[in-house]
Amino acid sequence: MAEHVPGDAVGQGVVTIVLRGTLDSGTGATLGIRRPATLNNAGQTMVAHGRGVSLIVGYAPPVENAFGLAAAGILTAVAAVHRIRRQAFEALELDRASAVETTDDARALVAQLSHRLNDLQLDLSFSVEVYADTILIPELLVESFHASLRDVSSLADALANTSRIVERVNAVLATRRVGLETASQQYAEDRDRVLAAVIAVGSLIALPPALLLAYFGVNSSDVDPSRSILDLHHHGVAYAIAWLPFLLLIAVGLLARRRISLRLPAPDDATSGRRTRRSRRGRSRRPGR
Repeated sequence: MAEHVPGDAVGQGVVTIVLRGTLDSGTGATLGIRRPATLNNAGQTMVAHGRGVSLIVGYAPPVENAFGLAAAGILTAVAAVHRIRRQAFEALELDRASAVETTDDARALVAQLSHRLNDLQLDLSFSVEVYADTILIPELLVESFHASLRDVSSLADALANTSRIVERVNAVLATRRVGLETASQQYAEDRDRVLAAVIAVGSLIALPPALLLAYFGVNSSDVDPSRSILDLHHHGVAYAIAWLPFLLLIAVGLLARRRISLRLPAPDDATSGRRTRRSRRGRSRRPGR
């Protein structure tokens, strides 16, 4: 049917069949048509294939069927690569187009991206890597055909590039998780701060009246039953003793808070400071000359 030539060289008839007549066989170009050496025996068998068409001559029908199953596995893996890339791009587009305004929105987006990432990783492992591996092919002839098809389809490069794309989705998901954790931590800190402020204000409001009520409830000569408890002229010392410590504590807390606040120098100030130090160093070096 076609003359046998060494290596990957092919005849004009093989070029016409494998390339489906899209290339003039008289030009001498083969566009990467492969002829596995272990599958080609002069005068007995011949196997030539490209990416889309395989020409098999001289083998028994069971072996040809096994070749067909191997080719179907490679095609399934290539289709899975295209599907995984499309889904990865959709996940990245989802992350870019999502408007996250609350922690609930961020949590829902992280959950959705995590679900898609799990599907991508499982699909990459069980739909591409399994078919790219030759461990499931027990026959050496079929393994040779499978390896040649895998090589001509650049499945290893496609798998590596697709794995990097999936890693980008994982990186985006990790960034979203960090943002969510930061927002959750900030929410917890704000909640604790508000709770502490409410407790402090409640203590400030409740303790001085409690002290005053305890004072007015004591049977002492300093408490005149004929005078009102709102008489500040007579009970001013008691009110001062009850309220001044708390007011002094508030003032000390505000001053301490202002002193421990973070202050970053302005860029202009930092630049001018550096220039001043440099000029001083230059002046100090001049007398030594």
